Amino acid sequence: MEKAISNTDTSIFLSYCSADNHDINRIDNLFLRFNIKVTRDIRDLAYNADIHKFMDKVKTHDKIILYVSDSYLKSVNCMYEGAQVLDMQDRVIIILKKGTKLFGVDDKKNLISYWEEKMDNIEIENKAKEIRRDIIEQVYIASSGHPGGSLSIADIMAVLYFDELNIDEKNPKWEDRDRLVLSKGHCSPALYSCLANRGFFDVEKLKTFRNINSNLQGHPDMNKVPGVDISSGSLGQGLSCANGMAIAGKMDNKNYRVYCILGDGEIEEGQVWEAAMASNKYKLDNLCVIVDNNNLQIDGTIEEVMSSYPIDEKFKSFGFQVINIDGHNIQEIIDAFDVAKNVKDKPTCIIAKTIKGKGVSYMENDVKWHGIAPNEEQYQLAMKELGGAI
Repeated sequence: MEKAISNTDTSIFLSYCSADNHDINRIDNLFLRFNIKVTRDIRDLAYNADIHKFMDKVKTHDKIILYVSDSYLKSVNCMYEGAQVLDMQDRVIIILKKGTKLFGVDDKKNLISYWEEKMDNIEIENKAKEIRRDIIEQVYIASSGHPGGSLSIADIMAVLYFDELNIDEKNPKWEDRDRLVLSKGHCSPALYSCLANRGFFDVEKLKTFRNINSNLQGHPDMNKVPGVDISSGSLGQGLSCANGMAIAGKMDNKNYRVYCILGDGEIEEGQVWEAAMASNKYKLDNLCVIVDNNNLQIDGTIEEVMSSYPIDEKFKSFGFQVINIDGHNIQEIIDAFDVAKNVKDKPTCIIAKTIKGKGVSYMENDVKWHGIAPNEEQYQLAMKELGGAI
């Protein structure tokens, strides 16, 4: 919210569409929290309102904020291109930038589905930011850890834990749950953040990361941390474990899915490709591999150390359905998982192009942040960039 609308905006037009006095008070209080000064034009836009005239009326403002009900969205035969959407209980705040275009609903997907999708994605993006803040805090407090690769998978982990995985924090060992194998186990700060924020354990426990008396060790331990499906960190072994889980699911006639996250440096390990042959042999269509292709490993770039490119063609040759995506684009990640669920008689591999250290400017694409912790000044800057309280 603070990033979307702030008191630095010089000219804001606020309209309450079909709002009663109670709703007006609610939205007033919301903006007051951020010390936002607005020009108010309280009016009722009827369902057949001329939106074009409305836009003309406020075209001189830098931002236009419409506050509307779900029923209003369903009835208006137009959508806003380039808008942001925020949810507040049963109401929707649409933030339009100057010059926003209007187009008919027939040109796009169903209007309300479109907004619901955008709102869901915004929630997941916010979760990804929260995960990144947790990663930085864990590594900073511990003065140890692997921030770079943890940050690069934050968006993928956010989609998995807050949209995709069928899991139950009240029953971590539920037999029918989906499984996640974080084969690149040194990126445990991302996993611990997701588990804590899903309710598997108290978020405050993240501050004990790598403490000698804590169960949140540098590499995840399935015997000590609720929600961890496999102990990992010995690189190259995760896909073999994921195969076993997927085969067991087939033998037991279970419907759960298995997800395995590999690093692009990790796939230089020969065991990965032995496991890939088995994934294909046993037609594990309940298995989805995600390769975190951030192009950096501890000693340099993938090309410099031991190139595994072209990664997609290699997995194709091993019989996988391959999907290439932007690993920081929430909708592409969601769509890829949807495709994977409909693949039959063979496993899926999603090649996610990512940026090591994503979200923290001085860490991005810098190999030295593979396995070192930020100092206090660097921590303060990282948390500021990620919008966190310091």
